[in-house]
Amino acid sequence: VIAYSNRFQNECSLIVYHNKFNTTSGWINIASPFLKNGGNGNGKQKVSENLVQNLCLTGGLNRYVIFRDFISGLEFIREIDSLQKDGLFIELEAFKYQVFLDFREVEDSESGIYRKLHDSLNGKGVSSIEEALVEMVFKPIVQCAEQLLFDIYTRYLQSDSSAKIKPMAGKEFEERVEELIRITAEITDSKYDCALIS
Repeated sequence: VIAYSNRFQNECSLIVYHNKFNTTSGWINIASPFLKNGGNGNGKQKVSENLVQNLCLTGGLNRYVIFRDFISGLEFIREIDSLQKDGLFIELEAFKYQVFLDFREVEDSESGIYRKLHDSLNGKGVSSIEEALVEMVFKPIVQCAEQLLFDIYTRYLQSDSSAKIKPMAGKEFEERVEELIRITAEITDSKYDCALIS
């Protein structure tokens, strides 16, 4: 496996190529030594940087990096401190390659939404990290609304066909709608008044 990074100003890339006829996997982290100006008149010194240094990433608690594979079009999210410690896990089939671009750092909020997304994906790529984030955040709202509508529709189908639509009992309906509003308010960090649905 051949791996090399390239950097121009704030843009970074990482290319990984497997040049044998088998499947391989492993971790990429420490680069081969190279000569670098030592400063203070010390001349050039041989140094070896890890992946985080090569990609100019900033480690720290709750910091993540999002990047895209140009070949598959998928985006990935990784914890920077984990990259600092272990590197990036790669798995390639024979003569396959990956080209990672568009590295961008994000800092997690108190709600830990990036951590939750990172853990749920478990290393897998998605078409868009931002879209996956929105889907994850609003999933409880969608599930609650879908369940409410499903229960209303099911009760209607089970009712006497000659009768009019029979909605849920007033108290139960109010409680279910209040639950939906409460979940929405928690996710959107907004206030609500239960009296408005009474």
